[in-house]
Amino acid sequence: APGVAENYRARFEALDQREALGRIVNGMAILAGFEFMSERLGVALDSGDQEDEHSCFSDTTKQDFVYDLEGIKQIWMRTGLDKLVAAQDAALAQNVAELLQDAESKIAKLGDPWDRVLAAAKDSPERKDAEAAVVALQALGDGLKQAGNKLGVLVLIPTG
Repeated sequence: APGVAENYRARFEALDQREALGRIVNGMAILAGFEFMSERLGVALDSGDQEDEHSCFSDTTKQDFVYDLEGIKQIWMRTGLDKLVAAQDAALAQNVAELLQDAESKIAKLGDPWDRVLAAAKDSPERKDAEAAVVALQALGDGLKQAGNKLGVLVLIPTG
């Protein structure tokens, strides 16, 4: 709401820089390492129930996954967060970039529509690809947590 004086953007830009940075990194890490990994992918894989699918009515779950990760990538790269971390620890920044790339390739490999993956046998290639995506997202969440900690912000990812 650009015309509203107390909109979220105005409140966010008024935050202390460390607080703002913490919110950004926490949002990315929680999305990758908990919400996306567990609630959107893992729960549906565990239950095999289409009702647990991220977008069970529109059947756009695969696309949602692609763009959820794209959002994380854009924040990492376009805000300069990657350069900020690299100034503190170049190897860590490179690791996060590689984790992003790995998660991106794993998400791209997922079957579509997603309910077919959920209906596939537990030992099928489709399910194995999905399990690999879960592992990649968890690793990305952990990498983002390390990056936040390197920048001096506490990153808390729920565990269950």
